[in-house]
Amino acid sequence: MKQTYSIWLDDPRIEKEGDFFVAYLDQLNLVACGATAEEASEELTNVVKTSFKGLDKQGVLFKTLDKIGIKYEAIEPQRVSSTHSRKPITVGV
Repeated sequence: MKQTYSIWLDDPRIEKEGDFFVAYLDQLNLVACGATAEEASEELTNVVKTSFKGLDKQGVLFKTLDKIGIKYEAIEPQRVSSTHSRKPITVGV
């Protein structure tokens, strides 16, 4: 069974550019866009998860997170609360 991790990231910076909204996650140098701020944020979440899955396939996910100072922890299935103030992104690896 896959282990699930919560990974705490900064809130994205969302800006309106023309007809679109662009979500930037400066912490990871990732970006996504959408027709609304919410859509841009959701797309950015998908980009982050895809990036993390790729890093995991290469066997360097946790080494990379450690190197750039991003906190993560293994979580129990059913766990819903957190002691961290930022909302975690949860990935199964």
